[in-house]
Amino acid sequence: MNQPHLPISGYRPDVTLVHRWQRKEKFSSFESIHSDWLVFVVEDGSFHYRIGEEEGSASFGDLVFCPPQTVFRRVVISPVTLFVVFFNWRRWEEGTDVTGQAASSGFPSGKISLHNTGRLMSTLELMRNAYLSDNLWKTRRLTHYADDLWLQYCGEQGTPPGSFQETPPGPEDKLVREAAARIAAGAFSPMRLQDVAAALGTSLSTLTKRFKKISGCTPMQYVTRLRMEKAKTLLLETGLTVDQISECCGYQNGFYLSRVFIRHFGMPPAQFRKSHSI
Repeated sequence: MNQPHLPISGYRPDVTLVHRWQRKEKFSSFESIHSDWLVFVVEDGSFHYRIGEEEGSASFGDLVFCPPQTVFRRVVISPVTLFVVFFNWRRWEEGTDVTGQAASSGFPSGKISLHNTGRLMSTLELMRNAYLSDNLWKTRRLTHYADDLWLQYCGEQGTPPGSFQETPPGPEDKLVREAAARIAAGAFSPMRLQDVAAALGTSLSTLTKRFKKISGCTPMQYVTRLRMEKAKTLLLETGLTVDQISECCGYQNGFYLSRVFIRHFGMPPAQFRKSHSI
């Protein structure tokens, strides 16, 4: 198995979607082509893969990268648990998207192996905890831990990339924490943010200002984020129709869910399900 060339330091994965498959006995399709880069991060089990001219098997400690518009073939060897991370490549400093040049610039394609399994296990545990959470920082935490996997690989190759520091969530605000907890608890059923604000003894206007200052998003944007995360999970893990998924996510019907989904992800739910199926 040939190890890919290490790319120029100063690049990082810009995560667009993280999904976790647990004890998967077979992939839903033998092969697929995706518009984003993706990497399979193996927690347990193993699978055989072929990407371009490279083929082999992957198990714990292995990351399997596939460039966009490339046929990715895979077959489960033993029930596999893994994270699937969709991403693009960006420069560390100015954030320039270099996805278009990455496939021909030495970025990894195929399998790379991480040697410090203790650190890897710690990162995977943090990723699992973040993935299972519904709190305000879920996406930021998952992005950070995906970055850390890349940092580990670069560090083990002796070429650390540009400096990285996790952006802290900001000063604690008890009102915002309580509001976020109430919103997360009721996000998937009909809810009125005015009622949340009233229960906390404040106005919706005041809550919105403090919520956005602390979290960077409004309470309604947080509701939508939670609903979209659940919609993505149901699209990938179940055979439910869009109308059925809309009911599970707190929307009136599939038509409205589709409108919100397209606004956030640039494609309708059915296309998302097809293009992100593994």
